[in-house]
Amino acid sequence: MAEQQQQQYPEPERESVWSVARRWVPWCLALIFLLTIAWTAFVGWTLAVHGNYAGSSLLVVDTAGKSGPAAPLILLLAVSVVSLVDSLEGIIVVTKRYLDSKLVEPIRRQLREEGREEGREEGLEEGRERERQRWTAWNRRRLEAEAGGEPFTEPPPEPIHTNGKDNISS
Repeated sequence: MAEQQQQQYPEPERESVWSVARRWVPWCLALIFLLTIAWTAFVGWTLAVHGNYAGSSLLVVDTAGKSGPAAPLILLLAVSVVSLVDSLEGIIVVTKRYLDSKLVEPIRRQLREEGREEGREEGLEEGRERERQRWTAWNRRRLEAEAGGEPFTEPPPEPIHTNGKDNISS
């Protein structure tokens, strides 16, 4: 069971530096890029509105200098957001497994058992019908022989034994 679940939900490869699944690394880098651009634009806009800069080059240098110290926080935020999304995905998988085991699987078992029971009933009915046909054919031959005045020496049909049951009518 555990091996089947491992194959069904394989553990993703992880980047050791990021501690996120490898497939999330591009998203993490994109988020870092977007957060850096947004933060730098916010700092630049704030400096441009409140500052007195003679040229744009001084504004750019000051913006870079004042937005740079936030780089570790941006990195931490991006990795945290991606890790949170990765964790939520894991929680969804665990929840799905739990719901499968507690809700879906019992219903499947019940439906499977109902199907088996229905199949047994149909099989018994088919067996009874075959038995009736065998006895009806035997009786018809017996009556035809009596009507023709011929001796009838054919023994009655042997009972059919199925699934270890001696009596098919039960």
